[in-house]
Amino acid sequence: MVTAEQNSERFKPYALDELRAEPLPEWLVDDVLTRGGLGVIYGPSGHGKTFVTLDLCLSLATGRPWQGHDTTQAPVVYVSGEGVAGIRVRVDAWERYHGCQAGAFFVVKEAVSLIDEWEARAFIDAVGQASVGPKLIVFDTLARCFGGGDENSAQDMGKVIQSVAKIQREF
Repeated sequence: MVTAEQNSERFKPYALDELRAEPLPEWLVDDVLTRGGLGVIYGPSGHGKTFVTLDLCLSLATGRPWQGHDTTQAPVVYVSGEGVAGIRVRVDAWERYHGCQAGAFFVVKEAVSLIDEWEARAFIDAVGQASVGPKLIVFDTLARCFGGGDENSAQDMGKVIQSVAKIQREF
């Protein structure tokens, strides 16, 4: 239960000077992705979203620049909801092309049902026990990690966003 005191802090109005005193966001990928942020890569099926996402993740895991943007090297957890065979081949190709190992890149081999708060909790516990300390977690694809929910339902999407928010707070 949330107390009145906790709510007054959560919903406190801040003056602009107070906001300006807050630290600026930390960039994981300069001008693209901030630490603690939430992002989505979307587009038509079969147009290379997974390739772009893997390139970003592997660049971050190794500290290599990504598409002209500097990165801060950080551990990445990649949830491969569509299986790992294709991911492994793509990662191997990326490593050969760049002449380096993938570094702090970790793969979860099956989809996480983000609509189910218990499954999201199990994911948090498993990643926490692995002591990976991820700074980026990717769920590929959202459809596979929707766990039978309706992506066009505001109620179902709200449950997914709540699960993602819990995961953000943990890591």
